[in-house]
Amino acid sequence: MKLLALSPQVGAPFLPPDYEAVALADYPLSRVCYINLNKAPDKKLPPALEEFARFILSREGQRIVLEQAVFLPLRESQAAASRTALK
Repeated sequence: MKLLALSPQVGAPFLPPDYEAVALADYPLSRVCYINLNKAPDKKLPPALEEFARFILSREGQRIVLEQAVFLPLRESQAAASRTALK
């Protein structure tokens, strides 16, 4: 596999596929991935699903995301907002 610098449009500068360009979504092939949970407003998530969501949003879970180097971890403010939404 070879990483390539890409231009978002003709005549624009080529951007390297580095951490910063991907994290800022400047690199043309960067994408945001979402996990959607179908939670009724007046009900709790099933316990296993809630525990999984809390783990992936925890510092330890986000550290594992960073170590695996497939996805970028969330900013702390994003993880905190998502944890709050689980309540």
